Amino acid sequence: MLASLSIDMAFEEPDWGGNPSPRQESFGPESKAFFEVECPYIECISGGFNLSNAVSKLVNNRLNETSGTIICQGWQDQERVGQHRCLLKMKYKITATYVKHA
Repeated sequence: MLASLSIDMAFEEPDWGGNPSPRQESFGPESKAFFEVECPYIECISGGFNLSNAVSKLVNNRLNETSGTIICQGWQDQERVGQHRCLLKMKYKITATYVKHA
């Protein structure tokens, strides 16, 4: 059984500005967990990051840690819908702890 889960997120901007601040989300046994993270850019249209598959793989295989990179596929802003993707990179590290059975 899962005891806790934490997700560390760092963002890298490919070409148009500074990097958004890193984030961390933590979940305990009583938490309602959602693993879809909005893109930190306010002007991004229909973007975000879905960590559901990474979390499922981690928990189903009882792994302690996994990491990877996801790229936002939203549109950079309203004027560029259909023309230029956001492409913000999220580097994530997910750490899990499990209840130890006696």
